[in-house]
Amino acid sequence: MTIVFFTHRFLPDIGGVEIATARLAETLAVMGHRMIVVTESPSEECALAGVTVLRMRVRAARPFTRLLHWRWMWKHRTLFREADALHFHDYGTFVHWFLPLKSVVRGPVYAMTFHGFDSWPVRKRDDRLRAFAASRMDVTFGCGRFIARHYRQRIDHFYVGAPVRLPMSRPGPITASFLYIG
Repeated sequence: MTIVFFTHRFLPDIGGVEIATARLAETLAVMGHRMIVVTESPSEECALAGVTVLRMRVRAARPFTRLLHWRWMWKHRTLFREADALHFHDYGTFVHWFLPLKSVVRGPVYAMTFHGFDSWPVRKRDDRLRAFAASRMDVTFGCGRFIARHYRQRIDHFYVGAPVRLPMSRPGPITASFLYIG
C-alpha cells in the first residue's frame, strides 16, 4: 500500500506532530507499506528507513503563497492519484495545500488526524475549517479525546500521542514513567 502523509513540519524539526508522524511512517514502512511524507519543513537531514520525504520549496510570497503550494501539489498529482491513502495532519495541509486537487484526485482514501489546538479559546474560524476538512475525509483521527469536546468535527478513532520506543531486549513486563509538560 502507498500512503502519503501531509504535514507542515517534519524531522529533524522537533515537536509532537513531527515525532508522531515520523514514528507512524516508520512503523508502516516496517510493515511493508510505501511511505511518502510531504512537508514544507526546510531541513534536509532525515533518514528514516523506508520513508521518502518530499520537501516543498515554496517561498512565502503573500498573498500568492497558497497558489504556489497548489502549483507544487498539481505537479505531483500523479503520485497522489496512484496512492492508496492520503493522510493529512490537521486541517491546514488539506485546506491550504491540497483542496483544489480533491476533485481531480479521487482514487485514494482520504484520512485526517486532528492533533490539537491552534489557539485557546478555539477561534471560530479554526472550528469551521476543521469541520469543513473533516466533512471531506473518509476517516478522521483525534490525538486525544479532548479534541471532540472542543471542536465540531467528527472523530472516527482516537489515539494518544506518539509511540515511544522502549528496549525490547528486556524480559518480562516493562514499566515506564513519563513526564508531560505543556
